[in-house]
Amino acid sequence: MKILIMQLARFGDIFQTWPIVNSLRRNYPQAQIDFMCRSTFASAARPLASIDKIWPLDIATHIDQIMSSKDNKSESLDQFISEVNAEEYDQIINLSFSPLSSYLTDSLGGEQTRINGYTRHEDGYLSIPDDPSALFYGQVGVQRYNRIHITRLFSAVAEVDLIESDWQVSEDLLAIGALKFTCLPKSFVALHLGGSTEDKKLSSQQWLEIVQNTLNTEPGIRLVALGSKGEGHWLDQISEEHKGRVLDLTGQTELVDLFYIIHQSQLLLAPDSALIHIASLLNKRCLNFSFSHLNFWETGPLAEGSFVHWRPNPSDVKASELCLDMQSLLREQDLPTPNIKVLSSSSEACSYEVSGYEANEFQWQLIKAIYLGDNFPILDDIKVYTAFKQLAELTDMVLRDLEMVKQGQFQNIPLEIVNNVEQLILTLEKMIPEVRPVIWWFNTERLRIGPGPDQEVFDSNYNVFNQLRTILAVYVGTNLLSPQLEPDL
Repeated sequence: MKILIMQLARFGDIFQTWPIVNSLRRNYPQAQIDFMCRSTFASAARPLASIDKIWPLDIATHIDQIMSSKDNKSESLDQFISEVNAEEYDQIINLSFSPLSSYLTDSLGGEQTRINGYTRHEDGYLSIPDDPSALFYGQVGVQRYNRIHITRLFSAVAEVDLIESDWQVSEDLLAIGALKFTCLPKSFVALHLGGSTEDKKLSSQQWLEIVQNTLNTEPGIRLVALGSKGEGHWLDQISEEHKGRVLDLTGQTELVDLFYIIHQSQLLLAPDSALIHIASLLNKRCLNFSFSHLNFWETGPLAEGSFVHWRPNPSDVKASELCLDMQSLLREQDLPTPNIKVLSSSSEACSYEVSGYEANEFQWQLIKAIYLGDNFPILDDIKVYTAFKQLAELTDMVLRDLEMVKQGQFQNIPLEIVNNVEQLILTLEKMIPEVRPVIWWFNTERLRIGPGPDQEVFDSNYNVFNQLRTILAVYVGTNLLSPQLEPDL
């Protein structure tokens, strides 16, 4: 059996893919498991022993050709695709969730190749063949309400169940850093001063205050600073009495070195970055600072005993508060509220327990009901009930007309009905956040309808509207309403 895994995103996404590759290796020990990634980030895949071969792709050079027609590829890209296809993969698993990757997936494999993840229909439109990828398309991202971690969504697309041993790092990999960094303190906290983008980072002044506060309040602590060259320029401002307690390794480490350094640390303090995901592979606890323009539910730490220090913006992070969280973790004490704790149970759909933060609980419960088969949440908001009722009434009209088309009474649904449905959906999506998971699910399912004979396309649309009506029927004409709402009779 030959399997190709595609991950064309950045370092962090590749590290979040490691458990999936390890699980596939565990399930198919004799299989050939290859990995395709961007050449810029191939160093994140090379240390993974479960991979047989890496296909590094120069995205910058080939991006326009990848997204063009199959007959308009450059000679070098065409050769690359031909070499990949020569392997005759039985299965291609695309874990990239990007339009770019879908074009590439469409160019790879043969008629017998099984595809998981985004690809393209024969007419060139996006194809979403599996339900986990549909969940990703419809519900995942900042300002959305999904709480399933990306790693677990990856595993669902790949159709594997993760176990604890799938998060693992080889002793040989740790030995690389052990030979190079013999200067590490016996016990220390690792600080990641950088981040993949500027909006994830704290300022130099904030870091200086955090370090000074920590050194002043924790006499025995040692700190190791990690990051790119120049990110620790402010470290020379640390008072002379404390300088010997901070080891500056910014600009002095390679990617493989970080595994050993994080493994040896007591705790990692870091933004949403690749180092958080390395710590998850090592089951090394973290204190991850995260913000409203990120989504800790999907990309936060997974190591047991970790916490997320959430604030709306980087400027809202106070050194005294962050240090108090860090001190509580080091002393094995409960963190002050509010806090976000990593759950140790891998059976939970959600990886975090939130205390003291306002959450969009109704939307999340809707997602679980629609995609995971959980119970639908109780509705106690008249505005939301009215929105569902309006949508149900228009859906009934569409279904009535679809039935008449099926019976041959007229050929097409009146355009006015279609426009009314689309306009109502757009209005409700903007005005009523609670109904968005249902709307996003509906829009995604309609998008998944591929080209085909007219009757087949008609039947698919009919089924999607029927499924929408079934969901709406939970609240319109049911008892899943709080007592103060008037049920639809």
